[in-house]
Amino acid sequence: MTDSLARGAAILGLGLLSGWLVACPEIVRAQQNQQAPVFKSRLDIIRTEVGVIDVKTGKAVTGLTDRDFTVSENGARQTIATFVDESRPDTDSPASSVSTAAIEQRRRVFLFDIAVTQFGDGPYKSFDAVARFIRERLRPQDLVGVMVLNRVSPLTTDHERIANIVDRQKVLPKEYRDAARSDHRVTGDYHPNADRILDAWLDPSGTPGFFQSAAAYLLGSQEYHQNDRAGTIYDWNFRLNITAVLRAVAAIEYLRHVKGDKHYVLITGAGFNPPVTFANEGIGLHYHDASDDRRLAARANDAGVALDIVSTSGAGSPASTVMSMMNVAEDSGGQYSSLRRTDQQLSRIDDATQRGYILGYVPSNPDLDGKYRDIKVTVNRPGVAVVYRHGYTAVAEPERLDAKEEFTRSRLRDAAVGNTNFNDIGVEAKASAVGGAGGGRQVRVDLLIDISKLPLKETSGRWEGDIDLLILCGDKKQNVVGKLDQRMRLGMNVAQYESAKAGRVPYSAVLDVTGDATLLKVIAYHSDSDRLGTAVGAIR
Repeated sequence: MTDSLARGAAILGLGLLSGWLVACPEIVRAQQNQQAPVFKSRLDIIRTEVGVIDVKTGKAVTGLTDRDFTVSENGARQTIATFVDESRPDTDSPASSVSTAAIEQRRRVFLFDIAVTQFGDGPYKSFDAVARFIRERLRPQDLVGVMVLNRVSPLTTDHERIANIVDRQKVLPKEYRDAARSDHRVTGDYHPNADRILDAWLDPSGTPGFFQSAAAYLLGSQEYHQNDRAGTIYDWNFRLNITAVLRAVAAIEYLRHVKGDKHYVLITGAGFNPPVTFANEGIGLHYHDASDDRRLAARANDAGVALDIVSTSGAGSPASTVMSMMNVAEDSGGQYSSLRRTDQQLSRIDDATQRGYILGYVPSNPDLDGKYRDIKVTVNRPGVAVVYRHGYTAVAEPERLDAKEEFTRSRLRDAAVGNTNFNDIGVEAKASAVGGAGGGRQVRVDLLIDISKLPLKETSGRWEGDIDLLILCGDKKQNVVGKLDQRMRLGMNVAQYESAKAGRVPYSAVLDVTGDATLLKVIAYHSDSDRLGTAVGAIR
């Protein structure tokens, strides 16, 4: 879905603004299961797990046949070639005759990420619910693991070990909290003792190295600590700690090469991008970029991972946050809930995954054209919800993950929704309403951006760097009615650089708006140093 990352282009006086599927039975480390890529020129059968749920009772609907389902791809109906009713166990075959491949195909895989504190757990009782689910609901062959901040455990059939880790996660030790509070802006690194303290606390009787950093899966290498180091304030461990969407992306990559019915279960009190807010400081807009949701869901779909989300904030989350979680869960074949207790929602997930169906079809267009294709599955039964992955990308291998891009977009969205004013980058902004072509409405925005404190890179006598800009126009109810998302690519000789530092970099743009624009919010972000600047004001 590279089109969702496209950015606009324009010319600045000082530079170019440019657009810019072998697991051992006991413990599985996802990265060890990566296989050499097999490059294909045609698509084989497309397989998808489907859950059919009675919307009134929440129970799985069983006894359906392939004649009850209709599958389409990009609007064209497809012929169902294979059909498996998972609600009917293989009772005719003795356990010893079931192949390893069959076990891997039918087993469930759960990776739990409980991103709530003991104080925010409230009536949801998430830690107790997850530990009880692991001990009582999992089948012997099911794999389970846990993600705690930037740490991730192996996937294992030793369910009790993981349940014990969840129990201990309820209250993290003071030593860890003290280490995690280190001033990263001063040290330029994540505290070296924090992860060791956390690992020893979560699994005190375990062997060293049981946990590892999820950053390895974000960056595609165990040597994550050598990547993107120069000029970066926060390292990737700390980024994972503070950014839930990064953990979701890391979890997808961690599960990508594991076989089975895979689920990343996020239990959160704040959503993917919790806004940082302080009373009476600035303005937060109801900003929601559906392309971010589509990109995350597409990544999950291509890895065969369903994203199940339990929000423990009830009806208190911002509408944009709720919409994002709902979209990602539905499109990836997962479930979302914000009103049920955690144990109630996990029961629904258990029921749906134990009593589902597997559909397979050979696409009428078998070419690997690199495009994302929408899947639609319907059932000829009233009063049911159908849970399935909503698409896939027609490629032999997925595109390499751009972790920096994911972090950048999460920072911009976070700053847009929150009301905190950031001044790491100085930004002055003016905006005025102007007439658009054909009687449409537009807003002209003029910016002055202070780059004097940014650590730009000097290469062969030129000073270079990128600044991401998100310009938003809002109405009086703080709904976004206009948006411009661009990357400013600076390239200056020494004289231009000195002039820009003494003055400021000018920028002008005209935005189309769809409503009565009264508020302006500008976010400037320098990813190499993780510095943000915001400007808010009225539109004249």
